[in-house]
Amino acid sequence: MSWEKIPGTENEFSGDGPWDIFAEALAALARVYEERFHRKPTLRELHRGLDFVLHGSPQDYIFDPEQLDASPPPPRRILLAEDFEAASGDMDGEVEPTFLARRSTGEDVVRAWLTQRDRLLQCEYEIVDQTLTDADVRWLFAVCYLKVLTNDYLAGDVDTIRFVPRAQPTEHHDIPYP
Repeated sequence: MSWEKIPGTENEFSGDGPWDIFAEALAALARVYEERFHRKPTLRELHRGLDFVLHGSPQDYIFDPEQLDASPPPPRRILLAEDFEAASGDMDGEVEPTFLARRSTGEDVVRAWLTQRDRLLQCEYEIVDQTLTDADVRWLFAVCYLKVLTNDYLAGDVDTIRFVPRAQPTEHHDIPYP
C-alpha cells in the first residue's frame, strides 16, 4: 500500500488503503439507494450521511474531533424529483407560462415564465412554496421541465438557462443547459 502526504499539510497522509475502503463503502451505499430509490445517492445525501455519522461520536473516527463543529448540521431536506411535476400553459406571445407542482397535492410550488432568445432560455420565476430555495428551483426545473416534461426538446437550441427571481429581477443565475 502506498501513502502520500496531503499537499499543504505537515503530517497528514492518504493512500491506496483508505481509498479502497472509501470505494467499497460508496459502492455499498450506491447499492442501498438503488434498491430503495432506483438511483445512486446525491452528493447532498452523501454529505448528510457523513455529517450524521461524524457528529455521533467523532472521536471514534478522527484524530482531531475538536476541528468538527460541536453542533450537528441542521437537517436538510431531500427533494425527490418523483414528488414533483412540470406543466406548461398556452403561449402568451413569446412567453411560455410554466408550473412546477407537488404531485401529492397538485398545488403549484413554482410559477415560471419562459422566453427564448438566440441560445438563451430565460426562466423568470416566483416561488410559491416558501420552503423551496432558488437552488431548488433550478434543480426542479432542470429535472421536471427539461428532462421529464420536454424530454430535452430544447437541448439543441439552448446553451444557457438564466434564472431570474421575480422578487429580485436585477439578480440572475446562469447555468449551462444540463
